[in-house]
Amino acid sequence: MKLIFLSMITAAACMSSLHFGNDVINGAPPEKSVPNTWFANRSPWNARVGNVAGADYSNMAINEYVSRDKTINMNWGSAGVYVVQGFRDSPKTNIQFKDGFGVEWLISNVPIPEALITAASHRLRKRNTDGMTCLIDTPGKRFLSFWQPRPVVNGIEVTTGGASPFSAMGWARVGRNLPSLGRAAGANYCGGLIREAEMRQGVINHALALAWPKDLIRAPKSPYGALQYPASNTDGINMTSMGAVPMGARIQLDPSLSDTQLSLLGLSRPADKIIAHALQKYGGYVVDSNTPTMGGSFYFESKFDDGSRIYSATNPWPLSIIRHFRFTRPPAEVELDKNSPDRLLPRNQ
Repeated sequence: MKLIFLSMITAAACMSSLHFGNDVINGAPPEKSVPNTWFANRSPWNARVGNVAGADYSNMAINEYVSRDKTINMNWGSAGVYVVQGFRDSPKTNIQFKDGFGVEWLISNVPIPEALITAASHRLRKRNTDGMTCLIDTPGKRFLSFWQPRPVVNGIEVTTGGASPFSAMGWARVGRNLPSLGRAAGANYCGGLIREAEMRQGVINHALALAWPKDLIRAPKSPYGALQYPASNTDGINMTSMGAVPMGARIQLDPSLSDTQLSLLGLSRPADKIIAHALQKYGGYVVDSNTPTMGGSFYFESKFDDGSRIYSATNPWPLSIIRHFRFTRPPAEVELDKNSPDRLLPRNQ
């Protein structure tokens, strides 16, 4: 199986027709069974910010961030998320999840498209990619989310992740002996991505996924509260500062800024405006952490080494625009998903 899989990787790397979510490069249109709105309409990903009040830590958090001269980066290459679509006629295999803490689980009969083989090949060659993957299981009507795919004898092994039905929230209640959906916050990797199809259409109708410096995210035992709904987990390390944000913090760009003002603040490209408008209307959530030396970052559908040309947004966003962000109260609460794999596996299997 391993030799067969690796030969598939080599062959697929030369393919000229690759499926990426709703997009197809140099090929026929994909199956039309992927919903236009990813996740449930009432999911936090699809909730507009509206007139929600600011969070009590907002000013301190923005001031702390600005004082460190942090910018916001665009994760569209090695730190982006591979988005691939599995079809009815795609080869089926098992995906075995190992979270590194002794919890292992299995999702079976997963359609594996050629584009996933190509993505895995790219990760193995580059060695510096995160390998975050969003697999749209079309026949199963679910979003699979996993990290670092690699071939094994009986299928594919990944480090962590899970599955969310198309109609689910895209956020799971995680914890001890409960599988994660992938993100540190408990969110599905498919959620909050800036996707190529949206950029071509000129509008993003959902909240964005955001990474924040690890030392500016509250640690699990922070006296100020480590989590904000819809997050259920954190990998932050800050124990002392009220200027650190809880995991799941919701951020919004000032909705009163006009396109002219956005240009004057350094966001002059059309792609910048598309992203900015989404942040004004839907905002974003802190779902993961970056190293303390980095600033924040938005997550894109990865385009391998071609992201800067395809998306053409300003990278990084300048410090001038950061001053016009605020953190808000969380959206109205809905029950989060139960990340239910086909079966949990015995430890060390």
